[in-house]
Amino acid sequence: MTLNLGNWLGMSGVPCVLMYKQIPTSMLTLFDVDPILSNRLTALSLWTIMQTMGVDAISERIFMAFDSCRQMHEMLSKIEGVKIWSKSPRQEAGKSFRALLNSPINYCILFESAIPVV
Repeated sequence: MTLNLGNWLGMSGVPCVLMYKQIPTSMLTLFDVDPILSNRLTALSLWTIMQTMGVDAISERIFMAFDSCRQMHEMLSKIEGVKIWSKSPRQEAGKSFRALLNSPINYCILFESAIPVV
């Protein structure tokens, strides 16, 4: 499972983040090449972007991504032929997820209050 930070931050050239990798069950030998270990350092571009933008700019980009999801949900819910299978957002979700992101974060509550993918 990977997370594409380029879509979240609106910047090209940001690497994908690996969230989960299945551990191989076979025994590794000295001559086996692990793709994770043989890849070049991709976190350097992400670190550079985070240092350049700063916490406030990155938070604002994430807020804009959540706001665009909310607007997309509102537009699609008005179209008669489109059925939305995800749950409807709560009314206070718009203000509450900003407060959650600006405080110490419980990610389960943050993604529960945000609009799901339509």
